[in-house]
Amino acid sequence: MKGTQLQQLSDEYSITLENICSTRKVLDQKKEAIPDLKAALREAKQRFDEADKARQQKAKQDDLKKELAWAHVKSKQDELEKKESEVAVLRDKGPKIQAAIDTHKVRPF
Repeated sequence: MKGTQLQQLSDEYSITLENICSTRKVLDQKKEAIPDLKAALREAKQRFDEADKARQQKAKQDDLKKELAWAHVKSKQDELEKKESEVAVLRDKGPKIQAAIDTHKVRPF
């Protein structure tokens, strides 16, 4: 009986030792992969940061295009208002100019 139990303990010890060895091999393989994974993480972060900057620049560009378009609209609106005020001034002077022309036509040279 004792011999059987010792054999069973020995077998269990051998299995446990094999499990420990295989676990150690797996851990060693994982440790070897850590630097590559860290490098991949750095690259991914860098690509993400670049993409984020590009997205921000695109949004800024879109905002500036909109601002430029509205600046053109404002410029044309100001130009229109200036021309309208010039026309209004000329309309006010029109009757006076016409009267002066009529006065000069009546007088002989």
